[in-house]
Amino acid sequence: MLTRPLGGPGRVDAAVFARAKSGKHVIVSPWMGGSFIGPTDTALPDGSDAVVADADDVDSILTTVNSTMNPGERALTVDDVVATTVGLRPLIRRGEQGDGGNTYSASRRHELYHHVDRGVTNLWSIGGGKWTTARATGKQMVDALLKHELRGVPTRRFDSERSGTSTTFAWAQDAAPFLAGVASAAGALGLDTATGEHLGRLYGTEYATIIGLIGAQPGLARRITHDHGCLDVLAQAVYAVTHEGARTLDDVIDRRLVVGTLGPVSRATIGVIADVAGPLWGWDEERCGRESDAEFSRRTTLERLWRTHT
Repeated sequence: MLTRPLGGPGRVDAAVFARAKSGKHVIVSPWMGGSFIGPTDTALPDGSDAVVADADDVDSILTTVNSTMNPGERALTVDDVVATTVGLRPLIRRGEQGDGGNTYSASRRHELYHHVDRGVTNLWSIGGGKWTTARATGKQMVDALLKHELRGVPTRRFDSERSGTSTTFAWAQDAAPFLAGVASAAGALGLDTATGEHLGRLYGTEYATIIGLIGAQPGLARRITHDHGCLDVLAQAVYAVTHEGARTLDDVIDRRLVVGTLGPVSRATIGVIADVAGPLWGWDEERCGRESDAEFSRRTTLERLWRTHT
């Protein structure tokens, strides 16, 4: 969840791991002027498709983080919560082995599954894992493909860790030179430095595609909204559909743009996004309006759920 910034005058400017006496932990990370805090690690039944954040989830995080604060720090309340986000973490467990249902101690390992033994060719699945090991998972997946479906295909070695953007995501070195280059390229099209760096951090080398969209259609450089200090531009909504496969407004807002993580998204902002993305999905003006109304109603209902105890 996103809250007011923690840390007093100096603020929290790096991710902080905080463990409570209860044994639960949270990670507090700086995010767009606030503090992003989580997770809950609540176990869910198999096949949970409609996972939502509720008041108990918010209370759990507030209780944990408040118990780790310095005495002089004002405790967080639900009124300090700006937004929530929720997702499922895939954990691997076989039968009754392992953690016995304790998601905190469960392994975050990943596994590759080749479905040829079930009579399905050219299909693999990846189970488990986590974002911080995604590069290693990807490397293992490519290596496995080269031993099976892609055996004999001409290849060339490429070390992504030597890419100009690798340190942006590995945090091993200063990413400033890369971001300065992105800002310069964006500035040539009239974008300010903050927006240019925003695109560089979000898209890595793919920022060039966003810049290309703006070069071909300058109107796409316009900010989606100025609410909450949002830096997203219209070209990102186009890219979400044409390059990232987004098919719904909530997918664009919550998983492709930053705007969905900053706080309540107004009906006007949803409408701006729909007017750009909708025609790419074949929507006419009437449907753009109808879908925008439905998405705003959905978001309002979800916020009411985590702000209110039943």
